[in-house]
Amino acid sequence: MVHDQLNRLALYLPGEQREGIANFLANVRKDMPEERSNINKDKVYARIMSYPTKLPKDCMIEAHDDYVDIQFTLVGGEGIDIFPREELHELTADAEKDFLTFAADTAPCLSVANLPGWFTMIFPHEAHRPQESLDGKCANVKKGVIKIKMDCFR
Repeated sequence: MVHDQLNRLALYLPGEQREGIANFLANVRKDMPEERSNINKDKVYARIMSYPTKLPKDCMIEAHDDYVDIQFTLVGGEGIDIFPREELHELTADAEKDFLTFAADTAPCLSVANLPGWFTMIFPHEAHRPQESLDGKCANVKKGVIKIKMDCFR
């Protein structure tokens, strides 16, 4: 997991993906529509979304095998808990959607606050629980998620 300021994201990206992601981010606005944007065919894409945050007990723990997530906030803020996958019990797996869910248990986690100007990069060996309210106060958040095929990092 990497948690850093968005203006330093290029430091962590595979070289051949930097320009496309930089071009995408240069056009991101708070008022942009919620949609999927292809950045580099099936290797890199992004989604803009919004939702109300929830208490951690109401949030799902998820992971992905094929893609690295880069989550960044445009409006509001949310907490994200990061878990070591090997310490969780897998509930469901959808290989076609690259989406796995895990039981909420007492595994140790690292918590970050995703606020505007910051990002959290989450790798396949890490499970994550996004959508968490900050300080127990549920509020709306608008965010982007850039997904980079893990093969790009090899």
